Amino acid sequence: AGIGSLSKNIRVIFTELSLRPLYSGSPTFFEMFSLIANLGYRCVGLSHEFSETSTGEMLQVNGTFVRDNKELENVRHNR
Repeated sequence: AGIGSLSKNIRVIFTELSLRPLYSGSPTFFEMFSLIANLGYRCVGLSHEFSETSTGEMLQVNGTFVRDNKELENVRHNR
């Protein structure tokens, strides 16, 4: 979530979230979820991205996060 100060102008974030680390140094689901929530977004949906074919273990989900209009307006007025 390298959006930094741009997050003030973004209403929706759609991103892949790893349920376990798939790459060295990659953030976990909980780390990303927390980071996005701390930017003022709430999760409104999760959907399957992909699973390990041999075990059926879900490895990644897609997450949709939104910032409420009221909260977005507050951010714009406090610039």
